[in-house]
Amino acid sequence: FIEAEEKQSNTPFFINNSTKKKIDERKNNELQNKYLSIRGTSDVSYMDFKELGDVIVNNPTLLKYFPNENWVKVKIDELGNIRNLIAHNNYIGEHELKIISINYESILRQIRKLST
Repeated sequence: FIEAEEKQSNTPFFINNSTKKKIDERKNNELQNKYLSIRGTSDVSYMDFKELGDVIVNNPTLLKYFPNENWVKVKIDELGNIRNLIAHNNYIGEHELKIISINYESILRQIRKLST
């Protein structure tokens, strides 16, 4: 979604300096550790979940898909917390699975409504 919108707008999206620094560090880490697969060709591939939310909030071309900044932040934070549980080999229960499903569907509905 972010990559497609950036390509369509023909203008790079604003990424704050802190996130840019992390992206550069992650890219350099890949160069030093050639046994690891490259994440992708876009800076989006090098962002943490929360950083994706920041990019949406800081770019009107993306934010227009959503009701407001807070809506985006809440959804991304909820999904990010569950993502961290999974990434650190923790159990997620039925409640967390419902949160993922509901937030996923809510985000897709928002994007579809504006793009149709």
